[in-house]
Amino acid sequence: MEYIEAVRYSACCMSAYALARVVSPLYAARDRAFLLFGATLAVEGLAYALTPTVVRLPRARAFYTAFRVLGGTCFAILKANTAVLLVRVFGVDMVAPVSGLFLAFEVVSGFGPMIAFTIHDRAVGAGARTEHSYDGLFYLCAALVEAGALCVLVLRRHSGEPRDDATPSETSAEPRAGDPPAVEEARVEVELTVTPSGRRDPGG
Repeated sequence: MEYIEAVRYSACCMSAYALARVVSPLYAARDRAFLLFGATLAVEGLAYALTPTVVRLPRARAFYTAFRVLGGTCFAILKANTAVLLVRVFGVDMVAPVSGLFLAFEVVSGFGPMIAFTIHDRAVGAGARTEHSYDGLFYLCAALVEAGALCVLVLRRHSGEPRDDATPSETSAEPRAGDPPAVEEARVEVELTVTPSGRRDPGG
């Protein structure tokens, strides 16, 4: 790849990455986070699965570059909305500890280049052409990513309804332990001026 082509490729990657990180969180809210994650993983898995095929086409470099830009965009969407999905699945209070576990598991990604080179080396040793020596890796990545998309669908099915910011217990007129006296007295007054039917007492 010539220098000017490399610069254009880098510019496209950075532009797509920045746009995805800025725009995608505006869409990811409540249950739309599941749809966003599932669709992104499905598209990325499809790109991985098709890569060994497109490198055989006449314009292989253009297709491969487009797929890699697409992969970077998908990565940006996932990174930008991971916290949104964590809040939806685990709740606000559990975001910090779960994020810590995620960070610990990200250490495993450091083994990716080593695994990729091992697959490449064995393929070349078995007689495969260099440009197709990573085919097995792309198929493996496609299978793992599509499995992740299915896991997102399972999470959505078993996650229940989104929790509203205010629950009935939080809006109840009952005094709560720890309330200042003025707040507790105000709550009692509100309760006394409401009849069992839920309407204010005209005499109150």
